[in-house]
Amino acid sequence: MKGSGWVDDILADAHQDFPPLSPRNGVPGKLPLLNFTEISMCGRSPWGGGGAIPLPARFQNLWNQVKGRTAADTVREYIRFEFSPRVKEDAWKAVGILEKNHEPGKIGSASVLGYERLKRAESRLTPQARSS
Repeated sequence: MKGSGWVDDILADAHQDFPPLSPRNGVPGKLPLLNFTEISMCGRSPWGGGGAIPLPARFQNLWNQVKGRTAADTVREYIRFEFSPRVKEDAWKAVGILEKNHEPGKIGSASVLGYERLKRAESRLTPQARSS
């Protein structure tokens, strides 16, 4: 299948570990196996009811099963590109706080600090980044 022109890679994800189709078991056609970083619905009810929370620790657990860059690197790169290098640290710290407060009924007082970091980051965004 590699180089067949109709399949370039395989996209696989699950709410826990990778499905049985993974590099440790062999991927058909020796194609690249990609992970779709679902940031809005994982583990939430109703489906999609938790907003967009990157969950880097969850993805790092998945990606530790295979090779590749760290989830932290991926999220930081996204923040730098999509918003601004100036907000990288505040946004990254807020992501960690949001992830720790992801479970319904387990939202702690640290969520206020996460909100404050996001407000500080927002104040340093360009109008274009703020409206994206």
